[in-house]
Amino acid sequence: MSEPRQPPLETRIEHAYSGIPSYLKSSINKRKVDKIVCRTMKKSIDYSLAEYNVYGLSDCISQIINDIEHERKKIIHCLPF
Repeated sequence: MSEPRQPPLETRIEHAYSGIPSYLKSSINKRKVDKIVCRTMKKSIDYSLAEYNVYGLSDCISQIINDIEHERKKIIHCLPF
């Protein structure tokens, strides 16, 4: 018998979104955050349920946070000071 697979994409997106700190979610456009989360979760490796719970979700959240930080830096460079 094979191991159970990770949750469906919609559930994984909800899990990832809830793991992003609020200050990051509010630091760029919500559509941009949604796009980053969806793109990252769609590209993620197909884990078993145990792998997903142990490190798959945290890896995805780390990637999402890095992508949001990258977007924030692009915005900051555009602001005149």
